[in-house]
Amino acid sequence: MNTEKSRAYRYYLPTLTALLVYLVLFFTYINAWYVNNRLLHFLLTDIAGFLYGAVIMAGPIIVYPSLYYRGATLL
Repeated sequence: MNTEKSRAYRYYLPTLTALLVYLVLFFTYINAWYVNNRLLHFLLTDIAGFLYGAVIMAGPIIVYPSLYYRGATLL
């Protein structure tokens, strides 16, 4: 019996999860500029912008271990 996990489980699921978080934060930040409420606008841009930058900087630190622990190899 083959105990190797599928390629989608090992590679694509963690990568797509990180990409989905990135896209949600990106579009939240971009669309926050169209909010008419000044306080809500500043809160959305500050929080989404900070998290967006954090995801960009810490993405490889989070994605690579999740790929590794799911059984992905460097090749």
